[in-house]
Amino acid sequence: MSRTAIHVEQTLIGWDIHAIRGGRVIGFISVYADKEGYFSDDLAESISWLGFQVSSEVYIDGLHVEAPERGSGVGGWLLEEAIFKARREGYDVITLRREIGYKDDDALKRFYERNGFIESPPGSRRMHQILRPWAQLASGTPAERRQGA
Repeated sequence: MSRTAIHVEQTLIGWDIHAIRGGRVIGFISVYADKEGYFSDDLAESISWLGFQVSSEVYIDGLHVEAPERGSGVGGWLLEEAIFKARREGYDVITLRREIGYKDDDALKRFYERNGFIESPPGSRRMHQILRPWAQLASGTPAERRQGA
């Protein structure tokens, strides 16, 4: 089995992170960045119960893993890379909205909860992970640390 490489590509409004194995993309995550706080009013309302002031966020626009690769950890690696990059760049929150009608929504919700996200307010389909305050980052990206393991 060949190794999985992670490739991060900066875009005009954020970044795309691809998992590549055997020369083909087996998964990706697209993230929009909001350093200016354009989305923060909506976000602040949905997490106000935490008592947290938001000044910047990143928004997961899409996370996809090819069907044969699901359950292999690729989705978690992509999410870990996105969280690492958001923390490194100083964002306060990473957020997403689960799509209505997704056939396995309960499993998707559990996946994000296992990776540190909370639904707020409950039942809203919007999920967040507070990135600050955060502990000092380990050296290297998550992909570099996995390769060294």
